[in-house]
Amino acid sequence: MKTKWMYFQLVILFLLLASCSSLTLVKSEYGDLPSKLVEGAVQITMTVTKQTASSLEVEIVNSGELEIVSGEYYHIEKFQDDDWYVVPFQDDTVFTDIGYLLESEGVKELSIPLDQLAIDLDEGLYRVSKEFWYDGQGYIIAAPFEIVH
Repeated sequence: MKTKWMYFQLVILFLLLASCSSLTLVKSEYGDLPSKLVEGAVQITMTVTKQTASSLEVEIVNSGELEIVSGEYYHIEKFQDDDWYVVPFQDDTVFTDIGYLLESEGVKELSIPLDQLAIDLDEGLYRVSKEFWYDGQGYIIAAPFEIVH
């Protein structure tokens, strides 16, 4: 009986370890994205200004004539095999569902903690993608960055 119980525990442990190590990246629905959007009076630029092992600092500039709206949500995506893939967040990661106004000629600094991601970022090309809105129309742009060890 003890042997069966130990065998059962080992199988459960193996399944848990296998499920934790088998995170697969999901292909991004966006494809190529600009880091600067100029569409009529809407002009947005997003740039990674500082990068550490634990966080990214992102600058968002609204150089257009209109106020734009954005929330807290973003994606980190990795470029591999000639496509972009979404890096998953940890299961307990949450974002407040709120809209922020960015006035014309306004600048917003965004700090992105990398410890909320479900995997460590290895070497490669990545981007932060984020959605902005004006007058009911959504615009998605991305700021690229590279991890080099």
